[in-house]
Amino acid sequence: MASVYGDLDGDGEVDVFDLILMRKAVENGDTERFEAADLNCDGVIDSDDLTYHSEYLHGIRKTLPVEY
Repeated sequence: MASVYGDLDGDGEVDVFDLILMRKAVENGDTERFEAADLNCDGVIDSDDLTYHSEYLHGIRKTLPVEY
């Protein structure tokens, strides 16, 4: 079974709880364990990915990368 980008807590849903985990990881520099957080697929998990995730949750972006 493939994992879905944006689903950091592994519950099968991309939601605000994943965004909270991503924000904490970016703030603490602890991003290496969250491969699913690289939403813009540039090899770096940073504020750009946080923005991407937030835009997805607010309906601004209609899709996320499908799987990693």
